[in-house]
Amino acid sequence: VTVAQALYWFDPAAFAQEARRLLRPRGVVAAWCYDLFTCAQEVDAVIRTFHDDVVGEFWPQESHHLDAGYQTLPFPFEPVAAPEFSMQDSWTLERVLGYLDTWSAVQRFRAARGTDPLESLRTDLQRVFGAAGESRRLSWKLSLRIGRGA
Repeated sequence: VTVAQALYWFDPAAFAQEARRLLRPRGVVAAWCYDLFTCAQEVDAVIRTFHDDVVGEFWPQESHHLDAGYQTLPFPFEPVAAPEFSMQDSWTLERVLGYLDTWSAVQRFRAARGTDPLESLRTDLQRVFGAAGESRRLSWKLSLRIGRGA
């Protein structure tokens, strides 16, 4: 059973029960997630400020589980050590802004305030990201919880 970037939305007891039902004997449950990407110190600082200070109050309560790499969620399976993983890609500023536009906190900010928080972020990021159309390398550390059923 694999869950990617969604385990924190599930009822933990119901998920564990359903996973146990589906697993073969000694089957594996793997849950993974990622938090903020990293790029370069100046870009990371702008993104972290936006995440924490601009839209921070609009994150769902459950999203703190992502920050903790799912370690704060109940996971009643026999632990299996997970190797370290990350994913990388090269993105333009427009792609970064498109990705940030998918954040639930951005959507909630807009609904509550009637303004778009990405407008001021665009200006801040343009100063540190690079020329229009230039790609930057982004990296996301993946956090995994892996366990075996009975």
